[in-house]
Amino acid sequence: MKKGKTKEQILDSAMILFQNKGYDKTSMEDVAQTVQLAKRSIYNYFPSKESLFFDAVKQDIENLRQGLGIILKFDTLSPLERLREYLIRRNELIAQSNNINSFMKSDSSSFGKSLFDKLTLEFNNFYNWERAQIKIMLQGLKFTPKYIGLNNNTDSIADLVHMSARSTSYLFFIEGKFKDDKQAFEMLINMFVDALQENVIERD
Repeated sequence: MKKGKTKEQILDSAMILFQNKGYDKTSMEDVAQTVQLAKRSIYNYFPSKESLFFDAVKQDIENLRQGLGIILKFDTLSPLERLREYLIRRNELIAQSNNINSFMKSDSSSFGKSLFDKLTLEFNNFYNWERAQIKIMLQGLKFTPKYIGLNNNTDSIADLVHMSARSTSYLFFIEGKFKDDKQAFEMLINMFVDALQENVIERD
């Protein structure tokens, strides 16, 4: 088996184990048994469980970015309709990734400060990308006279939308309420986007 294929297989298996058993209860021996390799062979690809988990979360973040990237290409939708789809899909994708959920619920003591800091940097890179995409989606919106101060202020609008998306979804996932409250959550997104839509008169 080619080295790249083996590494990919190890990572895929580890991601499932981390999702099902959690980080603490998953061992490198578990991974080795799943992929039917000697434990020492696993260390040829990943020097530690920490490095394996880092790559697992990093892959989940990349999957999240790619999934959201598809929404960004829906150029037949208006900017706010695209934003609506983006926010709904964002939480569906996060809900499907237990490794991201594990990190969102953790602190540095769960994984060790070094791993926690590395993962935090990966999430910050994703958040910077995401904020830039939201800014592009909302670029050039013109508001009714009541909110005319928002015109040409895409940075502030993007910051508000992004912070709201991050904080709200974080609370839902950290408290494990997304599954039970998914419908209500989507209604809140619709209400938020509809309120913006009612006050947009045109786009440059």
